[in-house]
Amino acid sequence: MKKSLICLMVTIFTLSIVFIGIGCKATTATTAGVETTAAATTTIATTAVAETTAPVFNPSEYTIFVESPLKGHPVVRQMIMGSLLAARDLGYNIKWYAQEGTDAAEDIKLLEQCIVEIEALGGKGAIITMPYMGAAFDEVVKKAVSKGIPVIAVHHPTRDVFTTGIQPDIKQEAALAGEGVAKAIGGKGDIAVTVGALYSEQEALLLTMYKLFWAANYPDIKVVDVEEEGYDPALAIQKATAIMLKYPKLVAGVGITGGSPTTWAGAQDEVGRNLIAVGMDTTVQNLDLIVSGKVYGVVYQGIVNEFYDAVKLADKALRGQELGPVYYSKVAFVTKNEANQYCDEAKKVDSTLAEFGY
Repeated sequence: MKKSLICLMVTIFTLSIVFIGIGCKATTATTAGVETTAAATTTIATTAVAETTAPVFNPSEYTIFVESPLKGHPVVRQMIMGSLLAARDLGYNIKWYAQEGTDAAEDIKLLEQCIVEIEALGGKGAIITMPYMGAAFDEVVKKAVSKGIPVIAVHHPTRDVFTTGIQPDIKQEAALAGEGVAKAIGGKGDIAVTVGALYSEQEALLLTMYKLFWAANYPDIKVVDVEEEGYDPALAIQKATAIMLKYPKLVAGVGITGGSPTTWAGAQDEVGRNLIAVGMDTTVQNLDLIVSGKVYGVVYQGIVNEFYDAVKLADKALRGQELGPVYYSKVAFVTKNEANQYCDEAKKVDSTLAEFGY
């Protein structure tokens, strides 16, 4: 009896240990199973998030609008070329709006039209424009930017209402061309300066930089006259001719617009006297005048590249990339020795525009 009782107690103890062991293992297994399942669920969720990407940016769904004055001007045609090439290379649609003259009210109307069209596209667009009258464009630019439309200033000083801008380095232009003129006239003499328009901030700044450069480095150079030549070639030549007659000791005529080489070359023909003539921009006509000897040199402002890069800035803005407040295009002073290296680009303008249907 006593022996049987002992056996029964041993059996119960043994079974308890077995079941307890099984119970612990089962709990561990179940817990591990829950953790594994949870881990698996977390992995799936993480994978799903990783596979959810932002919509692919497609430039072909966007249009870049370029607005300018002086439609048909040789320099503006270089601008059109640069923007067309950039839009093609980057895959954008592009649309140019240009007025014939330089009426700021007309430019503002065209900019308003750009805003309307971009809104019709669901906001898929950007604007590039030349703020040649400075603050006159501020309100319409603010309107566009407030609607989320990037507005890029080009070729003229960038005001803080713009998304960003690209322009020539005016101080460098004055230093390069100012030095070239000074050396050509022996560091002394009377100079007259003509500008395209007195209201142009860019031209006013360049005029100031010229004066400061000569005053600091060539005190024997004197700017005796500043005249607005405008954009009518015949009238511009008349004005430059009058200046040459008024100042018989004039040794140089410096123009701060793309038509200035023609202006000062024509005035020399009218008066029958030569001087050092300098202007702006490497158009075919201006380069021909340099090669012929009627014009001493021009300032290269990188017009084609400037507008190409303006489209690239619009691209970055549309993609939401960070941009600086202003960028500068390459400039140089071009005389007869360098003229040929700029001819190829200038000669491609007409054929390139024709290729794009402009």
